[in-house]
Amino acid sequence: MAIAFPSAQGYGTDTPGGLGGKILRVTNGNDDGSPGSFRWAVKEPYPRIVVFEYAGVITLNTPLSINQPYCTIAGYLAPPGGVTLRGEELRFRSHDIVIRHMRHHAGHIVPARDTFDDRDCMNTDGGSGIHHIVVDHCDLLWSVDECFAAWGGAQYMTISDTLIGEPLWHSVHPKTVGPPFKGHSMGLVISSADPLNPTKYVSVIRTAVANSNQRNIQIDNADFVDVRNLYVYNYGNFGTAEPGAPFEFEGIADKQINLVGAVYDPGPNSYPLHPGIVILANNANGKLFIDQCRGPCDGVLNSGGAPGFNQWNFVRLGNGTVPPETGHRLDAPFAAPEVRMTDPDKLKDCILANCGATKPGRDSHNQRIMDQIRNNTGAIIDDETTVGGF
Repeated sequence: MAIAFPSAQGYGTDTPGGLGGKILRVTNGNDDGSPGSFRWAVKEPYPRIVVFEYAGVITLNTPLSINQPYCTIAGYLAPPGGVTLRGEELRFRSHDIVIRHMRHHAGHIVPARDTFDDRDCMNTDGGSGIHHIVVDHCDLLWSVDECFAAWGGAQYMTISDTLIGEPLWHSVHPKTVGPPFKGHSMGLVISSADPLNPTKYVSVIRTAVANSNQRNIQIDNADFVDVRNLYVYNYGNFGTAEPGAPFEFEGIADKQINLVGAVYDPGPNSYPLHPGIVILANNANGKLFIDQCRGPCDGVLNSGGAPGFNQWNFVRLGNGTVPPETGHRLDAPFAAPEVRMTDPDKLKDCILANCGATKPGRDSHNQRIMDQIRNNTGAIIDDETTVGGF
């Protein structure tokens, strides 16, 4: 069986990506689609491995859709300094795509070609034809909408060892500059506009979400979502005029979710006495298996590790009360690809050592966020220039 890379785990990693295909070399930072550009390399219509002889920033002036299958983007082979995308979003619109050790710092500086409502860092859309997508060891920062949106009925997808951070709060999103005139700092969403065509078979593994107000993560119209060793730092303050939230479980589509070994670590923008870590919406259909998680519960910050602790106490309705287990709780996890788990009490150290685009080396923003996690500092930001920008 083909595998995306030797240590790959999760749904959709049984893919060759572009292995065995042509090696295409990115030799410049242009965005014109000419040979040697990143846009040219990812859009070629045959199996390919994209490598880099160029290090630096590549500005995407229009959304870049990878609409041809069998592509591996090997950011870890870039020269020292690595490669950072900025501006418009990277869209997965085909199948068997593997991207590793890349950065996408979207930001609000590059003008939007459609609307800023679509300024994610990366996303999927397009139904069941979008499948076998692997995003590994990437940095996704400064989105105007979500940093990552697994959307539109895509299937068989893994996000692993990736840093999702600092989605912009009071920026240029239409819901911020227009009604309802509220901030829009959103981390990771797994959903679909059509509940009859849910996004499904998604793994989230050893991924960190930092300095994000909401969707940390949000699972809506989706099914068979396996979340293992998610680490969330400095999520927003639940119960405010612009409420933040940790894990959001909602949507009318019937669904099954595993949430295992997750850690929710309050930061400067978090409400330290948050009653739990999972918000169960009143309209939510489906069932959740929750085990080995850590986080605030009824005023105790690092709950979950004591013998006899009922993990269902982490689950709360919007009014803060614990919902009944009947109809919502899975007694055992649904079967999913095997994942090598990290002890949740050691997960923070694992994230600090290994999360994000670490090859050919971490950049200053990844290191800054790791330092914030380590020192309990940082903030949900409105503008990337306040933390140094590009």
